[in-house]
Amino acid sequence: MTALALYYGLYGLRDSASRRLLGGPWDGLTEADLEYYSECYLADPADARSPYLDCLGADLGSGVPPCYLAAAELDPLRDDTAALAQMLAVRGVRHVHDVFDGVLHGFLHHSRMLDDAVVALQRGGAFLRRAFETTH
Repeated sequence: MTALALYYGLYGLRDSASRRLLGGPWDGLTEADLEYYSECYLADPADARSPYLDCLGADLGSGVPPCYLAAAELDPLRDDTAALAQMLAVRGVRHVHDVFDGVLHGFLHHSRMLDDAVVALQRGGAFLRRAFETTH
């Protein structure tokens, strides 16, 4: 794997300030919504500890490619991205961490009317392009 572009993801935090302060029926990310999505995704509750879902509990130092991380300021998952960025920094993994001010989770779906969505996609694309050019 050459590089990753990761947008407002769920990376393993079970609780955080952003989860307690943000999210609601307006963005489909209430506490109950997040629990429902986890139940749909996991075959067994124990799967929540899988390194494929719990990235923060995984060994991030061995073979993790460079990562572009984008977060939405008003997203209950914002702290997941911040924690992942900190873990990557501690492990010496090259990464870029952008937080887009004033936007909700899922803002990329609104690229026709939201300039930040276009910018986020362009930055992720440019990051991937540089990584591919460096390795190929």
